[in-house]
This record gives sequence, C-alpha cells and structure tokens, in this order.
Amino acid sequence: MSSVKIKRAVFKASRAFSVIVAVSFVAQVYFVNWQGTTQKPIRTPKEPVQTVDTTSSSVAVDDVKPPQDRTVWGLLQDDSRISAFAQWVGQFDDIVKGLDTPQARFTLFAPTNEAVARESFEHDLPWFYWKFLVGYHMSLGNSSAAALHTQNTVQSFVNADVFFNYKQRISVQTVDPEYDDDDEDEKDITFNRRSTIIVPDQKATNGYIHLVDRVIFLPESTTHILRSHDEFATFRQALTKTVDLAVLVNDTSTHVGQTIFAPTEAAFAKLGRKANQFFFGPGGEDYLRALLAYHIVANQTLFSDVFFQEDGRGQLPVNTDSEPAESPNNRQSVRINSLVPLAMPDMVAMDGVVHGIDTILVPPGVVDSENNQEDESPRSPDNRPWFFRFFDWSAAGTTEETLTVDQWIERLQPLMSELRV
Repeated sequence: MSSVKIKRAVFKASRAFSVIVAVSFVAQVYFVNWQGTTQKPIRTPKEPVQTVDTTSSSVAVDDVKPPQDRTVWGLLQDDSRISAFAQWVGQFDDIVKGLDTPQARFTLFAPTNEAVARESFEHDLPWFYWKFLVGYHMSLGNSSAAALHTQNTVQSFVNADVFFNYKQRISVQTVDPEYDDDDEDEKDITFNRRSTIIVPDQKATNGYIHLVDRVIFLPESTTHILRSHDEFATFRQALTKTVDLAVLVNDTSTHVGQTIFAPTEAAFAKLGRKANQFFFGPGGEDYLRALLAYHIVANQTLFSDVFFQEDGRGQLPVNTDSEPAESPNNRQSVRINSLVPLAMPDMVAMDGVVHGIDTILVPPGVVDSENNQEDESPRSPDNRPWFFRFFDWSAAGTTEETLTVDQWIERLQPLMSELRV
C-alpha cells in the first residue's frame, strides 16, 4: 500500500474516531467526564412520554407558566409539551448536570412532542447519535428571542472539526410569520431553514427554552445540500464535468471544513447563452474548472458572522464593513464587492458551509504593466484576512454589460496555471 493510501486511511480512521468522541459538553461549568458517564438505553417514543408528576393536579397546556426559580433542566422536566425531548436529554447525566447548574448559562431549542412525533428514526442508532442530536439543540449563553433576531448563526455544543477547536453552528433566519400572531410585524425565527420557534422565551434561572416545531437534525454533507436544492442543478452538473473538483467537494477526507459559494440557476442564467455554451461545450472544460475552483475554498469555513481558520488556528468574528450594515433587525448583511448579497447564506454542512449566490464571481482583472493596477477589481492588501480579500472581488452581472467569452478566457487563464488540485 502506498504512503498516500496509508495516510488517507489513517486520516479517515481519525475522523471516524472523532465522531465518537466529538461532543465534550464543557461550558461555564465542567460536566461529568465524557467517557465515564453511564449511558442509559435510548428510547424513541412513538407517543409523547409524560415526565411530569402524574399525581399532581392536571394543568392545561395553554396554562403552563414557567416558574422563574427553576433551572433549564427543571423547566424542561416540568413542561409536558416537550416531555419527549426531556426524555432524550435525561439519558445523559453529564448534560443534565450542566443544565441543572444555576451558574451556567444555556439556551435550548426544544422540539415539542408533536415535532418529535413527525420524525422517524432508525431503531439501531448508537447512543452518541442521540447525544449529538441533543447537543445540537443547545447553545451557550442567554439568547432570548429578541437576541436571536439579531444573530446570523448561533454556536451549538457539537464539535465541528477534528481539532475540537470549533463548535458547529446553527443558522438563524427571520421569516414572515407562519402561525397566528398578535404582532403581524414580528418575524418568525427559524433554524437551519427547517425548525421554527412557536413558543419563545421560557425563562429559567440559568437560561431560556424556546419551543420549536421541528427537530433540528445534525447537518448533512455538502454533497447532500447541493443535491437537495434544485437551485443548484447547473452547479451540480458543472461539478460532474470537472471530476477532480467534485471529489474535492464531496469527499470529506480531502478537507477539514470548506466554504462553497454555490451559484444558483439565476446566476448561470446571467452569464448569457454564449458563455454557457462555451463553459459546457467542447474546449471549455478547463475554463469551467477554473471558474468553479474560484468558488471553492477548502479547509476554511466562512459563515456570515464567524470564520473558522485553517488547521484549527482559531475562530474570528466576521465584520466586513467599516460601519454596521443596514439590515432588518440589525442582522449583519454580507455583500460581495458591496454589490452582491448572499442569496442563501449559511447553509450549514457537516463539513463546512454553503452560500447560495445569484451572481457568478469573476476573478480580478489583469495587471496593467504601465501603472501596476488591475483594470477593474483591485485586491485588498495581502495582510488582511482571507475573507476580506474575497469580499473585494468582483462579480458577473453587476453591470449592464456581461463578459464576453474572450473576456472570460482572459480572466480565467491565470487561474488555470495556478490550480493544483
């Protein structure tokens, strides 16, 4: 077996091992040692399981009022609307200990019993899957609904990398109300474009519980995200024509985190008929490969508000503007070259993040040898972080005139010699 194959096998084995030990629930308190915790058998209830004291007087669901003197765990136990989720949490003594610690600060996104009943689970899922799933419904700190309205992503308790330096993010969206609400101007809060808060701000002494209408499943791979959205059909087709890039994106053993700026169908339509015929026709494959590679950044994960540096070197906040961007609810707005917004930002993947964009990104223009300036899209100073340089790049379709095939060839030619995948 070659040394390359041995290294890849060792890498895959280390990633598999990391899946088993990935969640270490250390917050503002130290929990019981991960390996030493006694694991109880996991049960997935087909019917909601009652965890409140059945000997006490019955209380109507609509009349449940969370007492202010209970911890998150105490509040979770006593709310019959989320008893199935409470049962999941109760399997893990270390998590219970953390949630029951008054000095800690947690936010829980608790699926209702109806939300749990909507899902189907395999009967032989290992215990650590359930621990990860519970951890992906937890966030560190006090996050009220008002605070969530201002956030693009929140940090979960599930590790996002093999270095154990980063925690997986949960994407936050504000959408038009789906349920009856007295305040018609108030936006609903949705997580990962799937799970919506239906009962916010259940206040405990050490945090909040927000009741949600769907289970927030662990992130799928980048491949799954691209396959499950019709908006990326042409992008998927382009990847299949450039096999090595498809492997780079789809094979999780080739990267530790990645950022994909995935052009939508609208983005490819903006290229025009001639450019599309060139890229997808005979002789255009190498240029298509260069164009796609320009939208893929391996081993670096850039969310709209947080940047995971390569090789676990640390997490950086993202602030791409000298002044706060104007956006609804004070949410940070990311625009490429100050013109092109992320149409579908922060699509969290198991191995990185996907941002859907409605405009193809264009490499900078060639350097004018007389004045040493690029003709259209000057790069930022090299000492600035990678993501700042990226946001200074240009994009197709931002002006009335699109690039001709010859202009595309001129722009992409330098990249073709640099690519070494």
